[in-house]
Amino acid sequence: MDANAQWSKLAVELGFQLKREIRPFVELPSLHKMAERAMKKGDLKNAERLLKNPMITKLMSSNFIGSATGLYGGYEFAVFRSTHSGTPSPNPAYYINIVLLFKEKCRLGLEIQKNDIFSKIKKAIGLGSYVKIAENHMLNEKVSIKANLKDQARKLLSNKLLQDKLLNLYLFSNTFEISDRDIRYSERGEIIDKDKAIKIMDMMVEAAKNFPVKG
Repeated sequence: MDANAQWSKLAVELGFQLKREIRPFVELPSLHKMAERAMKKGDLKNAERLLKNPMITKLMSSNFIGSATGLYGGYEFAVFRSTHSGTPSPNPAYYINIVLLFKEKCRLGLEIQKNDIFSKIKKAIGLGSYVKIAENHMLNEKVSIKANLKDQARKLLSNKLLQDKLLNLYLFSNTFEISDRDIRYSERGEIIDKDKAIKIMDMMVEAAKNFPVKG
């Protein structure tokens, strides 16, 4: 079974649709390094221009099979394959991406990702807009949290249930990334098993439920 058939099968198994559309804030950040840099700067216009660039279009079309997109647990998900290569390659390194889209933006300037040596040093000397979770040493060791609105972020992260769900994510994998818009997961590979995808999506849904939604 070739890659296109495998991804079509996975989409059906998840109850999703396999779509060729590349959305700037969903698939694009994971599909190309230049696009990723544009997205991290929040430059939507630049990201959209990248989609229209013939060279980028040709590169992405050769590697982008489609995005299995649909609703699961009340949230919109996208599951797709990407390459992190910045230039065309006959043997690219593929990654599986799972993206949960929040129902509403958090609007905190939030960035949650794995803790590494650089973030530990910056936090220790007080550089950057890092937020510490009071009385949760294990989570503070696992993740680095940045926010433009630090007080509001601290209030959000004081939720013990949210802390537990975040810890569940990062104990499973250090590749999760959380922003105002979404929760993202990635792993090396060309296809993911349905059962594993659902396990990861379940954990993402449980975390997302504890992020604010206006009622």
